[in-house]
Amino acid sequence: MKIKYLIWLLPIVLVFSSLTFSQQATQENAATKENVVQPDVQSPASPEVKKEEIATAALKAVSFNNGVSTFVNSKVKFELVSKDNVATDKILYKLDAGNELEFKEPFAIYEEGKHVITYYAIDKVGNKEDPKSFKVVVDNTPPVVNVSVSAPIIKSGDKLYASKNFTFVVEAKDALSGVQSVEYSIDKSNYQPYLTPFTLPAEGDITLSIKAMDNVTNFTEKYTMVAKDENGNPINLTDGNVSIFV
Repeated sequence: MKIKYLIWLLPIVLVFSSLTFSQQATQENAATKENVVQPDVQSPASPEVKKEEIATAALKAVSFNNGVSTFVNSKVKFELVSKDNVATDKILYKLDAGNELEFKEPFAIYEEGKHVITYYAIDKVGNKEDPKSFKVVVDNTPPVVNVSVSAPIIKSGDKLYASKNFTFVVEAKDALSGVQSVEYSIDKSNYQPYLTPFTLPAEGDITLSIKAMDNVTNFTEKYTMVAKDENGNPINLTDGNVSIFV
């Protein structure tokens, strides 16, 4: 997915200058040739944006605006586009307080958190627009999911035991873009949206599975649930897909 932000240049201002020539003839000889300084006509090369793979739980490149902030994951790439009535020479930008770079190709932001992209364009005759800025929040972390139960689940040996009268409450929190959806299943295949606390409708061995996703598609199937051992001590179950005997 590409997000394009148009950069409009200021109107061209023509500046007229006069040019004078010296009437003194130059004498060129071998001695003066050795001391001639050749002009540097090569433009400096802009450093490339470093690209690296990061740990992101996002399923795809997505942006999301909650009315206050724009959120993206690190699969989103930014493209700067200029429009001018002559011709654009280059677009310059920087991320936060970093070095200024010449825009060459779409780029991603890999560090999670709040960022500011500052950018401006210069045309072929040297007109430069005032810098613009765009604020964005990068979110690469899925929701944190906790499951609480109305009565203690007991662990005995390798098995967990519960009653079909127990009520399960799922709480998902996301610190950045917010939670988009939560689903659960008791057979690892038939998922349904989590809307209200639920009980286990069947007896026997069941597997409680949960899927949660935030607003920029960071996805998780892990959750934490508290059980108790035979002595009444709490145990945190954090792997997800917990098997329970009802």
